[in-house]
Amino acid sequence: MFVIGAAAPQASGMPPAAKRATMELVLLAYNAANELCDTQGEALSKSFGNFDRVVAIGWLLGDAVGARLLPREQAYAVGLKARKAAVALKADVAAKKRAVQRD
Repeated sequence: MFVIGAAAPQASGMPPAAKRATMELVLLAYNAANELCDTQGEALSKSFGNFDRVVAIGWLLGDAVGARLLPREQAYAVGLKARKAAVALKADVAAKKRAVQRD
């Protein structure tokens, strides 16, 4: 979806990975967007103009469920909700691991 040098992201053209966004897909998109921004964010910002990891999460999730390429504003809204869910899930898993280690 994200090609350095392209003017904008492109839909992958792949069949949907799921009918709806599951927590597994949310975590995959969250981790992929973070890794992408950490490794290629500067180059992608030059191509797309201010490449944002939250928007990237939304674009990835929309593509994963077979939606057309979401407009930036809609991708931001989806990405914001997904990021919140992913961060909460990661915190919950970490808390449960700490509780198990204490016992």
